[in-house]
Amino acid sequence: RLLELSFAHQPQALRDMNYEEFRCMVMGYINKLTRTQRQVVILSRLDGYNNSEIASMLSMNEKTVKNQLSLGMKRLRQLMGHMYMLVLLLMYG
Repeated sequence: RLLELSFAHQPQALRDMNYEEFRCMVMGYINKLTRTQRQVVILSRLDGYNNSEIASMLSMNEKTVKNQLSLGMKRLRQLMGHMYMLVLLLMYG
């Protein structure tokens, strides 16, 4: 029900998107992040790795991973505006 309400308040073009178009749009925003933020966000939020695993994969400190993830997610919220909550609902709802 909440997802239906979220979609109801979106522009028609967004409601008419198929999954692939939506995924490409989200990846477009992710690609605007710095290289490190992009890697960490993808590994964490899309691939499901935890901070410790990401730190090992990228040969960086776990605190650095946490900071980069926080900065990356903050930047995505800024870039995506009202769409950010919709993306979260679709990813985790």
